[in-house]
Amino acid sequence: MKLFVKDFLNALKLRMAKVHAQRSPIFVLQMGRVGSTSVVSAISQAYQEIDCPVAVHHNHYIANYQKVQERARQDLEDYSLALGDIERVDRGVRETLLAQVEKNHPVKIISLVRDPVARNVSTFFFAFSQFVPDWKEKETQGLLSASALNVIFEGKRHFIQTAFHWFDEQIKDGLGLDVYAVPFDAARGWQVYKQGPVELLVLRMEDLYRTGEAILRQFLHLPAFKMVKVNTGEERESYELYRRFLTHPISQEYLEMTYATKLARHFYTEAEIAQSIHRWRNPKG
Repeated sequence: MKLFVKDFLNALKLRMAKVHAQRSPIFVLQMGRVGSTSVVSAISQAYQEIDCPVAVHHNHYIANYQKVQERARQDLEDYSLALGDIERVDRGVRETLLAQVEKNHPVKIISLVRDPVARNVSTFFFAFSQFVPDWKEKETQGLLSASALNVIFEGKRHFIQTAFHWFDEQIKDGLGLDVYAVPFDAARGWQVYKQGPVELLVLRMEDLYRTGEAILRQFLHLPAFKMVKVNTGEERESYELYRRFLTHPISQEYLEMTYATKLARHFYTEAEIAQSIHRWRNPKG
């Protein structure tokens, strides 16, 4: 009897979860290296657990493709290794998203933001073989010291502009929604923006496990949602170079330039920026 009751309650709980869960397509749309793969995996897993088939789309760009490509072209030695025809690759998700908006169907978008220097560093080493195609040869020759890595990193000033302008070039130009017109609550680490059928949740990567999990449950109506960690970067060949890089201070000029951007000033407080500058200027290594 107890087993029957337990099974009945579990089935009822599952049914109620399916009834209340967000059913329209979900779009995780963001700049690269901000923790989005973990969010997509967690959302997909949460829907699978309640046996509720909902499309979860994951994309980086929906507008201004030429600007993105041109910046990458200026920083990469071998451009063919990188973005390629991103407009063709991303077209399916873009068309699905814009079709939902044009039909005035509810659209849920999740985007993430991250400390801009940390994001730039992560992107640099994630795509290190594209920035330095002959890095293995250089490493064998002892040419990739911490200071040498820093020189290469700080010299790549074009690709980072895509992240700095991402919310204007992708969300504002692509959907007509200006996140900078609404103050961001840094204390809680997230903000919801609404315009027409679009609901956009912006989360800070640093707050994903502090407050992000709870707001994602609420935003998607998934009470059992839990974050999962994937794509940490430790498995990549360049991980040891990344660890080496972290032992060298980043220049004050680079830090001031990055933290002076609208992106940094909108999503992070003065105190947080000061702490970040101190950390990057005084590495523990």
